[in-house]
Amino acid sequence: MMLSIKDDGSLYSACSSSSSSPVSSENNQRSSVSLDAPEICSGWRHWTRRYLSKINDLVLEVPMGNTEGITIQGSFMGSNEQALGCVEYIISRIDVLRNLSIKFCGSSVSMLNVVLDYLLQCVSDKVHLETVTISGRRGGLRTDRLSLLMAKCANTLKIAGFIGVSELEGALSSRARFNLEKLSLTNHDLLNEMEGINGLAGEMREAFVRICSGNPEIFVKHLSVLTVNGFNPAVDPYNHFLRHADVCTLNISLHSGDLLDPSDVTPARVLPSVRSFAIESFQNRLRLPVSFRSLFPSLMEIYVNSLEIPLKGLEQAFAYAAEWLSMYTDKKLNGVLSTEVHYEYDPASSDKIRCHLDDIERCGGKLQLLTTDTFCRCAAQFIVSNADCSFQFKIHCTSDIWVLADLLDFEFSSVRSVA
Repeated sequence: MMLSIKDDGSLYSACSSSSSSPVSSENNQRSSVSLDAPEICSGWRHWTRRYLSKINDLVLEVPMGNTEGITIQGSFMGSNEQALGCVEYIISRIDVLRNLSIKFCGSSVSMLNVVLDYLLQCVSDKVHLETVTISGRRGGLRTDRLSLLMAKCANTLKIAGFIGVSELEGALSSRARFNLEKLSLTNHDLLNEMEGINGLAGEMREAFVRICSGNPEIFVKHLSVLTVNGFNPAVDPYNHFLRHADVCTLNISLHSGDLLDPSDVTPARVLPSVRSFAIESFQNRLRLPVSFRSLFPSLMEIYVNSLEIPLKGLEQAFAYAAEWLSMYTDKKLNGVLSTEVHYEYDPASSDKIRCHLDDIERCGGKLQLLTTDTFCRCAAQFIVSNADCSFQFKIHCTSDIWVLADLLDFEFSSVRSVA
């Protein structure tokens, strides 16, 4: 198969030669843009006019370590002049830049700032961003230019992915009006190496206090928050921000820190606009389903994921499962919860356990008992699920399997062995 590129002979020559040469534009005017050969040659396909005329996105990557440079559309640029010339050429060949993606692999952002400065100059002409997406490890990295770029593109911006809290604060301080379909926030940009992660909670709280005090013009339909050291939607300033932004869907991922306590929920802090809530938590903490229902009275869908919830015994575990199913029988309940308990035969608790099992059955719940061995004292696993199995509560229980079978009226033929 032969490929012929008629228009871009001068550009391809520039990429294939060790010397720099000017690139001709469509109106035959000479340009000072020059592209150094070794770094761009491997990705020359990105710079053909035919390719550029069909794209509307720009992909930037900060290289690993402290390397000075930046990767643009897959090709490494080793100097400010080279990076600027490359971006100038790309912008000159595309119709409109709508999507910007930045990946942080290292800590050197000087060349990234040069590129962002140029994009800021082109906002009224060819840069009308609809999507800004950040990825990679932030580790305290902040990009003020990104805040300015978001503010200048506020009229067209619809999706902002994993923006730092400091960058959101900077964008809102411009008094621009944002109406976002999706906003993903992280506090990783607030990391202070001297204080470590212990200072993140205070830094984030202070940032949101400043944001809310400015009465920002922002509306967010879907909000995702990825934080270290907590994000409690029932307390200010976070509650204030959620109410002000009129958030409909809230997704919280916690690496550490507190989420919600029943005592936090008061009538003044209720969030009626939230109809969908998701929590990804790695914390060993009991989550009471009534807390979420009280805070989000209009809730239609909830997703929960929490490992190793601390419960005192099998009775409390089944009571907890029954509470989830009864509380959200008429809602979309999704996710996986788990706990680990021990059970010894106790006539007093046996009747209570059977009552909880009746509650589970009335809610349309299902119960499975899985074990590795039916003839010894071993770890068995109960799986309590809702009617469509979109929600599962896994109870790992160490006990004599004969005691469990008698307690739950299981026939051994119905006990599934996973050995």
